[in-house]
Amino acid sequence: MLDAWATGGSAALAQYLELALQALVMTYGGLAILQGTDQLTVGALVTFQLYWGMLSAGFTNLFDQLGEFSKVIVSCWLHSFFNAKKHCLGGGCGAASAGAAGAAAGRGPRGGRAAGRGGSGRH
Repeated sequence: MLDAWATGGSAALAQYLELALQALVMTYGGLAILQGTDQLTVGALVTFQLYWGMLSAGFTNLFDQLGEFSKVIVSCWLHSFFNAKKHCLGGGCGAASAGAAGAAAGRGPRGGRAAGRGGSGRH
């Protein structure tokens, strides 16, 4: 739930910043065009806005993909972390589990026959 709020908040903030930057560029460009000092033409302003849109869309897509990739990495890490703990808590980790499994099969911790049983396994 917190992830959804954070993602929504950061997306909204990014959109508002993009809108504010576009308004600033249009205001500055419009004033430069109205002054008539040939610093900026209408065509150059429109071209700049188009290039800026393509550049910002590319970065937005890149950062979205990086965000998704990081979610996958964290998810895989958490999955392996919790499955390893569950496996260990169930007696499936290390030498202790090998000894327990061997004892259940009638073998000692080192794989040999447990004391008190014959070599053939028959009574």
